Amino acid sequence: MTKITPIIILCFLVLVLVPPPASARKRVDYTIDLAFENLNFIPHRERHALNHQETLDLEAGLTYHNEKNLKINLKPRLRIDFADTHRNRYIPNEAYLKFYGPHFEIGAGMMIKGRGVASFYNPTNFQNRRDYADNGYTPETLGDLMVSASCLLGRWGPLTDFFIEAALLPLFLQTLLPENDTRFAVKGTRGLVPYEMDVAQATQNFLNSMAFSIGAGASLSSFDWSLLYYHGPERDPGFYFTTNTAGALRLKPFYYTTDSLGINGEFATGSFVFSLEAALNLTGINDFKTHTLAGSTENVIPSSYFQFIPGVSYEKANIFGQGQLTLKLEYLGEDDRNTSILKETRPFKNDLFAGVRYAFNNTRQSEIDLGVIKDLSNVETLLMVSVSSKIVREFKLGIQGVVVNRSGDQFQPLSFFENNSYIMTRVSYAFGGGF
Repeated sequence: MTKITPIIILCFLVLVLVPPPASARKRVDYTIDLAFENLNFIPHRERHALNHQETLDLEAGLTYHNEKNLKINLKPRLRIDFADTHRNRYIPNEAYLKFYGPHFEIGAGMMIKGRGVASFYNPTNFQNRRDYADNGYTPETLGDLMVSASCLLGRWGPLTDFFIEAALLPLFLQTLLPENDTRFAVKGTRGLVPYEMDVAQATQNFLNSMAFSIGAGASLSSFDWSLLYYHGPERDPGFYFTTNTAGALRLKPFYYTTDSLGINGEFATGSFVFSLEAALNLTGINDFKTHTLAGSTENVIPSSYFQFIPGVSYEKANIFGQGQLTLKLEYLGEDDRNTSILKETRPFKNDLFAGVRYAFNNTRQSEIDLGVIKDLSNVETLLMVSVSSKIVREFKLGIQGVVVNRSGDQFQPLSFFENNSYIMTRVSYAFGGGF
């Protein structure tokens, strides 16, 4: 539990237990989503006690809305993994209060400020962490504590829906990383010396832990665009080697500061949508930092880098009846393709993503998704398949499979943990209402 967890819990309890003034009450909406997941890694590993996940997931939604100027949104969650307690989650991703008017909005609390137009990976998502302890292939986006404000200016010359926004993240939350006894554990050898992750992450002082962002966006005919600038700790940590009290080699996560500029754009014409997501990350503001090993002179701060994802999607309705077919193709690239050990080993430096989705548009809300990511620099490939449909009423069944082909190069992204191909079954029930 991090040192600011009590603060988050206190904010959550205040929002739950202190209702808005009676004059502000207009409507309360609620939702309940209960699910059970069974995930089995293929193949099983005898050296691991954890070869599967059995997860009970409960997520609720509670919204006060006076339909005038006040909204309180709470999404408490409870996730229990009966096989791996490290995956248990209690802190809500969203628990915030928001005041708004015709042209402005001010909010505070736990929020997800998702950014990006790409389908699988979003380099412009500067403000929120990802849950790598949950799943190293498809990590969940986590909420972060922030204060945000936005202003809708409407039309400005040829631009429509013009807006500006800002956010302050006063307290830093560490990224959730896998434990050493799990299937996504990061471990290896340096020379002939084995290493694994240190039990604790490097601490941040208060000033270095604060972050802020400013952004703007608008529409120009069929072209939608947005810009975002972020200053603060990089959400995906770096690593340096150190030794513990027993002299064993350990890999310690730490956070460095980045100045990041992101751009998102989409252009629609007919059945096609062309998109571009790009991010420039500047790291030169950081002081030189080395491994805490004798004779180490390497700077563990990554060099500045530029990521870009151009893409195109195509949609066609009334395929095989009333179904809708969506095809997507994206290139995930970066100007710096170096893969120095645990320093610049970021995923998707030269990759191709292809996706197919078919929505049956029936009363069962049946869908089929297929996605393939191929690293064009080596043999690494990730294949993802998911099928979901209602069984009866609001009971839903989903099946997901991930098949991985790793590279033999120890410096490639997928090589830092085992081949964790898996198949997962999910049964869920959702309901809601209002009063």
